[in-house]
Amino acid sequence: MTREAEHEGSQNHSATVASDGNRLLRLSASDQVISISEVASVIFALADRLGATLAACALVRRSWKDPALDELWKHLDSILPLFGLLFDIKALSLSGMQYESISSTLGVDWIKFHSYAQRVRSLSIEPDSLGLFHDNKALMVAASVDHPIGTSLLPCVQRSTVTLELGLGLSAEEAEPLFRSLQRHAPKIQELAITSSNPIDALDFLLSQWISSLPHLTKLWLPPYYHSQRVVAAAGELRELRLLKTTEHNLAFPKDDEMQMEFRPNTFPMLRIFGWNSTIERNVRLLQPSPQVEALESLCLDCTELDSRVDVPAFTRHLGHACPRLRDIHFNLIFDPWIEPLVGEPLDMDTLYGLAPCQSLAKIRISHPFTLTLNESDVHWIGTTWKKLECLVLCADINTSSHPINPWMGTSISILPLLADVLPNLTHLDYTFDQATKFGSQEIFIRYTSSET
Repeated sequence: MTREAEHEGSQNHSATVASDGNRLLRLSASDQVISISEVASVIFALADRLGATLAACALVRRSWKDPALDELWKHLDSILPLFGLLFDIKALSLSGMQYESISSTLGVDWIKFHSYAQRVRSLSIEPDSLGLFHDNKALMVAASVDHPIGTSLLPCVQRSTVTLELGLGLSAEEAEPLFRSLQRHAPKIQELAITSSNPIDALDFLLSQWISSLPHLTKLWLPPYYHSQRVVAAAGELRELRLLKTTEHNLAFPKDDEMQMEFRPNTFPMLRIFGWNSTIERNVRLLQPSPQVEALESLCLDCTELDSRVDVPAFTRHLGHACPRLRDIHFNLIFDPWIEPLVGEPLDMDTLYGLAPCQSLAKIRISHPFTLTLNESDVHWIGTTWKKLECLVLCADINTSSHPINPWMGTSISILPLLADVLPNLTHLDYTFDQATKFGSQEIFIRYTSSET
């Protein structure tokens, strides 16, 4: 960000602000400019995050903030920029001030804070981001909810990510007042993501109660391998829920008593996007033909404990029959190294043939240690079956991409022009080249990703 106007009232100068790292906003000299120190404090508060740039933009001029702030700040992912409006974050960090002394600080501009807080629509609540304010991060989170900071932000928040890391000190006793306060102060949440890399069994009852209290929830993300009976029942009763997926995959091993995802009759009436971490066998049992399964339009399955005995084409045939309305399908087929080493044969076109009933598919993503190889007839079949295909990903799983690729696996680079011809809507392509593909003087195996074909 550059600034040529030193203060409001400067003549024949302008300020330029990067709104997202690419687009620029140029402000005229007649605009009212807020002190650069306020902008700097916000940037420091959220360095290297999107919210820092958005907050800087919002602070540049008063006349611009009113029509633009709703859009800018709805993607805010931390409360730190708003702390930056009230306190000198850098000085606070250096002095080691605690939450108790922050709450009694005099001279803060609460009017300005409330004005900005009412425009925030997206907010992350995570102990780790508040560590500089309090030694006990979990207590800081719970206290901030009922503080004027929380009561200003939360009533308007529609999207929230809550990180529950028991290893950081968030116990069930500490989570209870936090969840109850969020339930009281943030009734308008429409999108909720719960993240945790640790077991959260102790929070099961509290979490299910909170989910049940959000009648307008449309999107819900849960930790991997965490679909307990209480939480699934609470989510199934939400009449507007369209998305149920897992947060980022981790290496935790699933527990049988936690894998209780099911589609009971008269539950999940509006569910269209579903993502789950489980084995192929469990996926087959879960995704039996039913009104809920048939209505799915997007499916993301992180299939664990895969071994060479699993019949992947039979699995895709099952899905093609059970989920004919799919527009987006993503399989992450992961070999379990504890079961057997990376052995087996590449997938073949039978994997795709099984999905033929899903005639509306626009995105196909299949990750596997030994992905399938395409020839010209295969490409023609894909183009005939899915004329509107926009994304085709057929590549080795990222976790196993360092292993040697089988010599008989991979697609010739000569297939690219044909793909472009038969799939005119294709904007994303990712696959493994064959052994004969050479770039310059080196023979390498590479996954090629293109934004345009």
